[in-house]
Amino acid sequence: MSAGKTDISEIVVNTAAIAKMFNLTERRVCQLVEEGVISRAGYGRFDLIDTVSKYVTFLKVSSEGIDENDVVESLDYEKWLHEKAKREKAEIELAHIKKEMHRSEEVEKVLNQMVMAFCSKVLSLPTKVALMLINRDDPKHRF
Repeated sequence: MSAGKTDISEIVVNTAAIAKMFNLTERRVCQLVEEGVISRAGYGRFDLIDTVSKYVTFLKVSSEGIDENDVVESLDYEKWLHEKAKREKAEIELAHIKKEMHRSEEVEKVLNQMVMAFCSKVLSLPTKVALMLINRDDPKHRF
């Protein structure tokens, strides 16, 4: 990092700065801490990114009339879905490694070969049937 730039993720500010940023009183900031909306990094100190993120979530939940428990449940559900997707991916990879599953390209290639073989046999039927029909009345060429 250059000398003139500061990593924003490391910025810690005091209660007065948070109050001014959110257009609140310092007492209201303390109430938000007591309510568990935001959390302190130390006595009277707040991690800027974490505090802003939590306060924005709080405002969003408040404005939409969503219960905070619903948000937590929703986050838990999303985490569960993510873990489920990871597990399914791992199972597919394991099945492929164990040769219990084939890649779609391989299956497509084999099926194309089977269809082409079937088509060639079906297309050869008219000539075989025509010979049978021509010789149907001839007693010498009975099949």
